[in-house]
Amino acid sequence: MAYGQTETISQPESRNAMTDIVDKATRFRIIAAIRGKDTKPELVLRRALHARGFRYRLHRKELPGKPDLVFPKHRAIWLVHGCF
Repeated sequence: MAYGQTETISQPESRNAMTDIVDKATRFRIIAAIRGKDTKPELVLRRALHARGFRYRLHRKELPGKPDLVFPKHRAIWLVHGCF
């Protein structure tokens, strides 16, 4: 290929060609078992912050997105992503 030319990469025929190896009921049970609160990364962070003197509220429903940690004194929130 000469300098300045670009190569076109073709996409697969179907982007949704991936098949599921379990049935619908099993998939539902697997996904339902994933917790949204008190995950290991969240608990580690909470312990570390509390040990350093930070005080917070958990999962405030009146805030958009129900943040994991709410620091009212600092008017800040913390969303913990992980453990999926």
